[in-house]
Parts: sequence; C-alpha cells; structure tokens
Amino acid sequence: MKLVWHPLAEDELNEVAAYYETQGGSGLALAFLCEAERVVALVAGRPAAGRLLRDEIRCWRLRTFPYSIVYRDKGDHLRILAMAGDRRRPLYWRGRS
Repeated sequence: MKLVWHPLAEDELNEVAAYYETQGGSGLALAFLCEAERVVALVAGRPAAGRLLRDEIRCWRLRTFPYSIVYRDKGDHLRILAMAGDRRRPLYWRGRS
C-alpha cells in the first residue's frame, strides 16, 4: 500500500530522531527510526489492525519508544497523520487529514 506522510508528521519523525541523537547518539536515533519503519510496514500490511481512535483514524504504538504512528486508511493509500508522543497532549493532531 502506498504511504503518504503529512508534512507535520514527517517533521515530528525527524525531530524525535534528532532528540534521540542528542540524548544517546546516532545509535539510539537509528534504533528509533528502525522501530518507526517496522511499525509503518506493519500498518501498511494490516491497516485495520491498529487501535481505532475515532472515525477512520487508527494508531499503532512503537514497541520500545513512547510514540505512536497515527494514520488513516484512505483506501488507495495510507496517510500518516502524526508521530505522536504518548506523553504529549492527546489528539493534538486532530485537524490533520
């Protein structure tokens, strides 16, 4: 399935990777990016398996980092709406489509 990242979600991914790089070096940032890539691949293969948040919006938590991929199945593509921090204010990404 084709993946389309919302520009702000892509920014969040890069910001989180940069944060982990400053905190633990490039190895930690790479581990985060690999885990995010793993979850995105799972979501692309089984979009309905994520936890339903509202309407057609779902999320899937990363295993080893406190973040979730928030996405919407648009039928012909999957739209990644946010790389949401689990400790961040809930539903801050609500206006994204």
